[in-house]
Amino acid sequence: MRRCACSGALLAAAITIAVTVPARAQSATPVAPATPPSSNDAAEPSAAPPNATPPAAPAVDARAKCVTEHEQAQISRMHDALVSARASALSCSQAECPSLLRTDCAEWFAELDRQVPSVVISVRAGSIDVANATVNVDGKPLAQALNGEPVELDPGHHTFEVTPPGRPKLSREVVLASGEKARQLVFELPTEAAPEKSAATSAPASLVTYRPVPIVTWVLAGATVAAAGTGAVFGSLALAKRSDLEQKPASGGCAPYCTNAQVAPVHHLSLTADVFFGVAAASAVGAAVSYWLRPEKPISAGSLRLDFGLAPGSATLGVRGNL
Repeated sequence: MRRCACSGALLAAAITIAVTVPARAQSATPVAPATPPSSNDAAEPSAAPPNATPPAAPAVDARAKCVTEHEQAQISRMHDALVSARASALSCSQAECPSLLRTDCAEWFAELDRQVPSVVISVRAGSIDVANATVNVDGKPLAQALNGEPVELDPGHHTFEVTPPGRPKLSREVVLASGEKARQLVFELPTEAAPEKSAATSAPASLVTYRPVPIVTWVLAGATVAAAGTGAVFGSLALAKRSDLEQKPASGGCAPYCTNAQVAPVHHLSLTADVFFGVAAASAVGAAVSYWLRPEKPISAGSLRLDFGLAPGSATLGVRGNL
């Protein structure tokens, strides 16, 4: 960039000298001494020389402006003022500028046009777009900012402030990168308080609910009772049979010399009792889990429900509802 600025300055100086030399040459052209007008010529208007050359000041001013814009484009670009630099590059790329300047400026303009970032600002209240809000960027008002068109800014840090009518101001800090195009900046307005009817609609949430005992809990609870009872019966038979075998042979027993055939019925009865006790334990766990995880349901008018409760050492059974 410094090399570009130096070469541009030398080029501008050369063009400035070329522009000012013709003007000085014109001012150095000898002019014939004026003769006092005679009495006959006093009444006649003075006529311009037949070969007089028109002044070249407008052309000199246009070329001087091209040189100035050429320099300003480089200075603005070095300071990251890309929008201003692009405007200067466009000005010095016009047809009235020297060809050397036009070549540089046209190339710079194309590069700067790709580098200038832009944003698209929108303000929304829910699903509704708000188009009458006031938008300020870095403390300066930005007209036509909410028309959906990209707004071009210099790269770097910017502060966006949006003030909708009758609403508090919204502010956002944004850092734009060079070449970032059409970045979406959406300002969401906080939703207003819902009307009073919303409180009435939320009233049903406070309805009385209950947790009905599911059928599976009843089935598992019944299985628990049945299995426990059956296991107790087989366990009692096993104990009675064992008691008989432990008697002396004179009393109908075989102790202490019982054979495997005599002991096998006791083992079978004990094993059967253990199996039923295991089924009872598993059913009891399943009934407890299904009972504690039962869902809640609202109590509707005219409904009755059967309530069953378990507690350490007790159980409750009742009917509840509205008639």
